[in-house]
Parts: sequence; structure tokens; C-alpha cells
Amino acid sequence: MEITNRANLPSPLVSAVSTGNYRPKEKRLSVTTLINPPQLESLRRKYWDELKEDAADRIWMLFGSAMHQVLESTAVDNALIEEKLEFQVGDYTVSGVADLLMPLDDEAEEFNAGLTNKRRKQ
Repeated sequence: MEITNRANLPSPLVSAVSTGNYRPKEKRLSVTTLINPPQLESLRRKYWDELKEDAADRIWMLFGSAMHQVLESTAVDNALIEEKLEFQVGDYTVSGVADLLMPLDDEAEEFNAGLTNKRRKQ
């Protein structure tokens, strides 16, 4: 996938939003890709080398990355920060990263750096 710069953003900003642009690996899925429509994901994998995305369209991703760094630097007792989770489903590896998991008595609270908050029973 090529990152373009049609808005003529400063090069340090373009470099910052160009990180994390990984080629999909065969038989490996992330939690994020699982929520995409299957046809979209199939086409994205098939035409990866032909895809283009403008740096200006990735600015919100940069804010999310900044939030991740803030969370990582914050000490929270008994919390798991940026915990990578992987499991096998048949021939596939499914992976994801929990932004912040905090125990709360009989519940666990998951904070998503996408600026949402969810609670669920364990």
C-alpha cells in the first residue's frame, strides 16, 4: 500500500502516519480485520500493492497512537497495558492488543484507546 501526500503535509507528519502500514500475512488475522466485511478484507489482501491512502486520511490514527503512548506511560495498579493476545482457530492465528485492562472487583473494565469505554462481566 502506498501512502500519498496530496495535501502536501510536512514530511515528519507523513512519516508519522505511515508507520504501522503492514502487509497482511497469510493465515493471520487481527481483531481489527475481523470486524471488516469479508469481501473488503479479501480485496485488500489481493490488491495490497495497488492500494493508495492519503496521509491526511490517517491523521486520526496518529491521535490514537498518541493515546496509546500516554496509556503506556501511566502506572495503574494490577492493570495490563498494551497486552498482546493471540490464539489459534483452525489453521489461522488471530491476534489483538488490549489497550488497557483493569480489574474491578467482580468485573473487568476494558479501556479502548479509540476513546470508548466498555464493561463486561468476567
